[in-house]
Parts: sequence; C-alpha cells; structure tokens
Amino acid sequence: MEDFETRSVISRDTKELKRHRRRPQDKIIFILCAMFGLFVIIRSIVTQNTTFTIIGIAFVVLILLVIVRDEVVSRQMWTKIGESSGTEELEMIVSFLEDNIKICDPQSGGIMYVSYDTICRFVETKNMYILFTKAHQCVVVNKMSLIQEQKNEDFIRFIKEKCKNVKWKK
Repeated sequence: MEDFETRSVISRDTKELKRHRRRPQDKIIFILCAMFGLFVIIRSIVTQNTTFTIIGIAFVVLILLVIVRDEVVSRQMWTKIGESSGTEELEMIVSFLEDNIKICDPQSGGIMYVSYDTICRFVETKNMYILFTKAHQCVVVNKMSLIQEQKNEDFIRFIKEKCKNVKWKK
C-alpha cells in the first residue's frame, strides 16, 4: 500500500483540536467531581454543616484550578512556538510510512518519528483527523490534504490496519 503524506497547519485557535484535547475519561472525572462538590455544598446547606461547605467548595475550586492550569500551559506552549518561529502557527508535514509516522516541522527542520503502537485514540472531525498517542501528543491530518474521498477511505483503512490499540471517535 502507498504511504500517505499530508501537510497541516494548526494554531492556538484550531477549535477542532482544542475541543478534543482532553481525554474522555478526564472529562468524566471533572464532571463527577463537580457533581460531588455541588452535592456536598447542597447537603451542607440542608444540614447547616460548615465542614461540608468547605469540602464542597474545595472540590469545585480544585477542578477550576486544573482547568485554568491546562489553559495556561497551552498558552505558554503557543507563546514559545511564536517566539521560536515568529508565528503562532505550526506547520507539519506528516508521512505515514510502513513502520511509523514521520512528522517534519519545515520551519525548524525538526523530524520526529511516532510508532503506530503508541497511537491510542483516533478522532475524526469535519476538517481533520487527530491521532493521539498514549502520552497525549497528537498528530493532525488535514482532510483537504487527502483531497479525494477514496484517499480518505484508504487512509482510514491504513490506520485501522497499523494502529491496533485505537479507540475510534467520529
């Protein structure tokens, strides 16, 4: 089978990437913790127990701090990219080879290889495919760079064949 090569540009404002940045299990944990915190706050109001109020507020504040920390880290990453490359866009040339994925950054000349075994999540959005590794790095494939419908189908078939540990999300 032929190898696939794509060119993608992402930025801080790539909404599709931002939406899927967190792992699904992290979202569930946030929701459960927030519900527990609110439950404890409501219970403390009903029982007039200030200890429960403090515990509930602590849970909610902790969740908010984690979310804010993630945003700060993301902004810092994009600021570093802007400082080093002069633009807050990241261009990647991604080649899907027989044994691994080759990611090239034309601006810096950097090359990185990712094993198919490390890919654990595949997300398809309107404009792109996003492949996440176990370490939660991502490989972005712009659908427009595959152009034809047949190429998209061949690409998905290729990924299904190579990445055995993938959870699929459309």
